[in-house]
Amino acid sequence: MTADPKKVFYGLLRDEFAPKLRELGFKGSGSNFRRIRGEVINTINIQGNKYGGSSAVNLGLHLTFLPVTWADQLPDPKNVKEVECVFRRRLAPGRRSDYWWKYTGIFNSPSKKVSHLIDTYLTIGEPEFSRFDTVEKMVNMIALSDIRFGNYIKVFGGVTEVGAALTMARIHAHLGNNSEARAFANAGLENLGRAIALKTKFIEILESL
Repeated sequence: MTADPKKVFYGLLRDEFAPKLRELGFKGSGSNFRRIRGEVINTINIQGNKYGGSSAVNLGLHLTFLPVTWADQLPDPKNVKEVECVFRRRLAPGRRSDYWWKYTGIFNSPSKKVSHLIDTYLTIGEPEFSRFDTVEKMVNMIALSDIRFGNYIKVFGGVTEVGAALTMARIHAHLGNNSEARAFANAGLENLGRAIALKTKFIEILESL
């Protein structure tokens, strides 16, 4: 009887990818892993294709003092997931922005697919996390001019211009950079667009400084 390629693929992730992640300080199992270093949170999610046949790897970057994306509560260090992180991106080789690892193929076995996935994470994903492994590094991810002059670049991904302004205002406020926090909050208010619900959050930051 031929083995189910998906089961083989996920079995190899469990036996080969998960141990490497744990060596790097991650905790978790199955499809979700997390690592907390100081105030910086790194998360990894293995997402199965809803149509079957392949999986993608999603990376999340967050901070312990930032509310999760869907609520005003702080992340649970023991259970935080990639979908809750402010900054998110999909792991992909080369200059691609999207990539799905097929469980099998004409010339590649599940083993080769998993080896490629692991190599891609170690050469691209882990260095990306290392770029922003402290709060001080994350505070420099996005400049005020990026938001004010429409040159915003989604450095890590998963956040809008106004969301970036809110996040940067919160990070600067946390570090005690009051003038920078005020500038980002005002920039957010100036660029609200349809994100009217965030207005009160910017005002709260300004009133707290």
